[in-house]
Amino acid sequence: MEIEKLAELYLRNELNDEQRVELKEILKNDDEQSRVFAEYLYETGQLLNAAEQLSEIRPQLQALEAEVDKSNKNWFRPFLAMAALFVAVFAIWSIKNQPIKNEPIAEVQDLQFLARVNSSELGKFESGQWLQKGKYFFDEKLALTLDSGVELNVEAASEIDLIGSNKVRLHKGQVQAYVPQVAVGFVLQVPGGKVVDLGTEFLVSVNQNGLADVEVKAGEVELRSSQSDQEMIKLRENQSAALTMAGSIVNGESSLASLDTLPNLLEQRELNYVHWPFDRAELGWTPSTAGGDYHDRFRAELKDKKGGEGPQFTEGAFGYALGFDGKNDWAETDFMGVSGSRPRTVSFWVKIPKDAKQGDNYSFVSWGNSREKGEKWQIGWNALAKDGVLGAIRTEFKEGCVVGETDLRDGRWHHIVSLFIGGDNADVATHVRHYVDGRLEAISGVRRERVSTNIDSINSKPVTFGRKMDGPKYFLKAKMDELYIIDAAVTPRQVRRLMERNSLY
Repeated sequence: MEIEKLAELYLRNELNDEQRVELKEILKNDDEQSRVFAEYLYETGQLLNAAEQLSEIRPQLQALEAEVDKSNKNWFRPFLAMAALFVAVFAIWSIKNQPIKNEPIAEVQDLQFLARVNSSELGKFESGQWLQKGKYFFDEKLALTLDSGVELNVEAASEIDLIGSNKVRLHKGQVQAYVPQVAVGFVLQVPGGKVVDLGTEFLVSVNQNGLADVEVKAGEVELRSSQSDQEMIKLRENQSAALTMAGSIVNGESSLASLDTLPNLLEQRELNYVHWPFDRAELGWTPSTAGGDYHDRFRAELKDKKGGEGPQFTEGAFGYALGFDGKNDWAETDFMGVSGSRPRTVSFWVKIPKDAKQGDNYSFVSWGNSREKGEKWQIGWNALAKDGVLGAIRTEFKEGCVVGETDLRDGRWHHIVSLFIGGDNADVATHVRHYVDGRLEAISGVRRERVSTNIDSINSKPVTFGRKMDGPKYFLKAKMDELYIIDAAVTPRQVRRLMERNSLY
């Protein structure tokens, strides 16, 4: 079996006894294949994970290194050291008959940043400012957008608790909520219970005594008591009710007045972006469009390692799309991407065949320096069960990654957004968002790492589609359409526009 395939099976903990013996013999006796194996694990970011677990067998490693010193090898010593290191791994592994386990995935139950300020009446909060999970008292009128897409107008002198991307508690004051279809199920907790959205726009006011008045402007909600799951009523358009602090539901007419809506300043920004429609080719290149300070000169060259025409045009989500065969073809631009810890959004459509297998997963888009931790930006689908749900969207950063929960390998078009909110010391666990088909995606796994994309290194690579940036033998098997790179963290409403209209505005 080829050494790369054995390396893949090793990373997936799927080697059988025969393959384990075969790999051990290769690493003991074949220097060139050992080098390829070590390079593979180095490129996939697994070397350090394995190395951390070898602290108890340092004498064996030192003995192996001594043997390496005595030998006359003509390939780079670092790769010899890596190969020796993995010989030790497999020697011990074969004795114990169990694989070395990688570092456990860090669990992320809640995102640290849950909402953004659209605008504030007195300017005490900046437009675009991110709010962390926690309790806030607002002494001015405020417009917020939760990660899920729920938009809140908050009256002055209101106290709210940001609990999750789709859950808020109103302690006192008044809130008007607009809930788009993708965020149906939004929960607004009040002292005596909660309001559960069923796709609507509604008002809630809590007075000093904990009495909550609820009025529906459009759609439908459920008003539920905290004392009994069976005490619940549904309210539809122009209906209202009250909920006491003790959890009693009182029918009646509300006197709530709609809040004056503040302008959404985030929606008024002019954004810098590059867009590849993938609708046509000119002499082996597919053109781009652009907005803001970017220009449309960043066309993508269609390439094939065997000298063919490169990716083929096929029916797409909007017009035509590029089809990548998973064997030989990719596309490469002269756009270096977004650098450092600056915010960014990557939006595109993808159609992955049901029979896609590991090795077909890299990559939708990538750029940066793959040789240093946190310095690359690469998006593919997850092929390692230990990192999260197989087939889910995966954004990775060299030894750091975040993985969604929706398996995309169903042969249908899906709209994908990978969004980074930016900021100093930004970590993938708290600063990266995935949206699938307009909905905020839950996290199934994450490896924590700070993001600092390097586009200036001699090793940095430009924006590329359909090929793993640090593994030249691995290509994408999928269709892609309408790819945007935006140097800002867009709003949930803009995510929906990109999906529904193929436009930011």
